[in-house]
Amino acid sequence: MPLVDQQAVHAWFMASLYKLLSFANMQGNTTDMLQELEVLTVILPHAPLPHDVPLYEEELARFARALAEGAFPALVRVRVGMEGALDDSTQDVVERTRTAAALQPLREHRLGVDVVGLHADSWEPWCSSSPPMA
Repeated sequence: MPLVDQQAVHAWFMASLYKLLSFANMQGNTTDMLQELEVLTVILPHAPLPHDVPLYEEELARFARALAEGAFPALVRVRVGMEGALDDSTQDVVERTRTAAALQPLREHRLGVDVVGLHADSWEPWCSSSPPMA
């Protein structure tokens, strides 16, 4: 039996994405934070369970569309760190590829997108590092 309830973590992550999108949609362009945010860093806490993958990808795509539609007008780059998906195993490569594909609406609006694998619980140094702005 896993120590972490994967479904609860997944539900929490999706609820967090929904709250961020709701906040951005409710505030519109009136909040200074929304006007000035240039780089958004998101950490995906785990790989979804196989039966959750379609919903997970759908939520990520919805998140990407909302960002691309101007929720953050100054946004130029979205950084996505995926805990545990850092090696070259087939599963990790597929997971990173699916996540990158779900974020395609950002690329279509000329936003930079970084999707990287991270060691579990080692995301803080990556979050605080300066992203490439090329």
